[in-house]
Amino acid sequence: MNLLDVLTGSNWDAGLEHYDFLCRIEFRDDYTGTMKAGGAQVLRLMVDFKFLIIGDDRIKFEFLDTEAEGFFTNASFERTDLNAFRSVEFELSEGPFAINEPYLGVQNYRYKLRFNLSPFPINTDAEREYVDFYGWLEKNKYGHQALFYFVN
Repeated sequence: MNLLDVLTGSNWDAGLEHYDFLCRIEFRDDYTGTMKAGGAQVLRLMVDFKFLIIGDDRIKFEFLDTEAEGFFTNASFERTDLNAFRSVEFELSEGPFAINEPYLGVQNYRYKLRFNLSPFPINTDAEREYVDFYGWLEKNKYGHQALFYFVN
């Protein structure tokens, strides 16, 4: 499987160990994608992008003006000269990687995508310390990708 197939075959999430938290990158095979960030059941940032894979270890993002619709209009992104581009180094590792997620328990992910710095646009609330993103959630022993369970 080539790198583009790996990137586009799954959503990539960071901060999975936190309850009610979203930090996600969605790559598409036409070299576009969307980044989303939020928490407390609110989408705080949504930004569309184009990307270019450079060699085996670098991605250049071009961020686009993004209008979030409906309830999430405060999540829109306005491109400026300062935040239009970001180039980050990355390392793709094959696992499995076990993440203990709230309410779901331990979930195994096939890949970890580690960036040298946050891939999100600068000067946004989403430009945080999150650099490890996990993708390709593996099915559990019940054949599901996630098993919700409740403990009395």
